[in-house]
Amino acid sequence: SKRLLAMADKRLQYQQHSDEVKKLKAQMATMKEQAAALTEQLRRAVETKCDLVVAQTEMERIHEIQMMAKEDELVGLRKQAKNTADITAKLELKFMNDMNVLSGRINDMDRRHRNEILEKDYRIAQLEQQVSKMKTESVRARARGAAATTTFRKSRFLNPSPPSPRSNHEVDGDNGDDATKGYL
Repeated sequence: SKRLLAMADKRLQYQQHSDEVKKLKAQMATMKEQAAALTEQLRRAVETKCDLVVAQTEMERIHEIQMMAKEDELVGLRKQAKNTADITAKLELKFMNDMNVLSGRINDMDRRHRNEILEKDYRIAQLEQQVSKMKTESVRARARGAAATTTFRKSRFLNPSPPSPRSNHEVDGDNGDDATKGYL
């Protein structure tokens, strides 16, 4: 029985060692799986990092190209702005010269117009004087004709002799004298 007990004791130790080995093998398997997962994760992280480095390098290259293009565009825009400013200055100068010429023409036309108006006003004043003079002469002629007609009528009533045909025409105003018309 000692022997049996010793064998049972060995068996128990063996079983414990066997359980520990199994346990350690299980832990090793789990750790290998974790190591494989971590290795895969590390590989993916390295690939991602490499992809990011490549992408950053590409972005920096694109940014540099864009900056050079913007610089070229900026130089072009500055030249265009300068050309536009030069053209605008020339057009403004031409416009001012044209305005100066037009202003001179307008002043000349205004002066000529004023002179024409003064000449016409002078002519109108002369014509008004002539009309006034003609009215005065017409009134005087009518007054003379009325006085002559009154004298003639008085003499006709005083001298009942028939008038001559010529004197009738003169009395009626057919002699062409406008001053005696309308008073008979």
